[in-house]
Amino acid sequence: MPPARAACRGPRAPTAKDGAQGAKGDTGSQGLKGDGGARGPQGEAGPQGTKGADGKDGKDGERGPQGPEGPRGPQGAKGEDGKDGEDGEDGKNGSSGTSARVVSEGFSTSQGGSFSANCESDEVVTGGGYWLTSSKNFGVLASAPYGNSWTVKLEKQSSGQASTSGDVFAICAKKA
Repeated sequence: MPPARAACRGPRAPTAKDGAQGAKGDTGSQGLKGDGGARGPQGEAGPQGTKGADGKDGKDGERGPQGPEGPRGPQGAKGEDGKDGEDGEDGKNGSSGTSARVVSEGFSTSQGGSFSANCESDEVVTGGGYWLTSSKNFGVLASAPYGNSWTVKLEKQSSGQASTSGDVFAICAKKA
């Protein structure tokens, strides 16, 4: 290692007057990366873009379970009367002395049910019918002969307080 030198300084040289500019020096090496600057303010929203194309339909889902039965709908309007039919052939003469009578049975109900008018054992039911004081809350499910009687079957069609009454009748003829 060379011996250390003592620092010496001599007298300062006189300063020269401004002279001509010297030649351009070589480009220096790349400096160190500087710290990042502060974040700028939020920019304004841009204009709305155009509508995109419709997507494809998705796959059909599985069929769901069957729902509960819905309530019974209101009774429909009365239909128009049908056309008159053609006259039928004359019937055979019946036996003389056949007699018929009408049997009537009254009833009253708030729930519905079956109500009958009965012929005697030596008679046969040949027809029948019924009438009701009010049919607003009751439907007639049947009015027909049953055995040796005429029967009407009623069904209550609304909840709450409701009742009806009436008569069921049978037309009874003596057996020959």
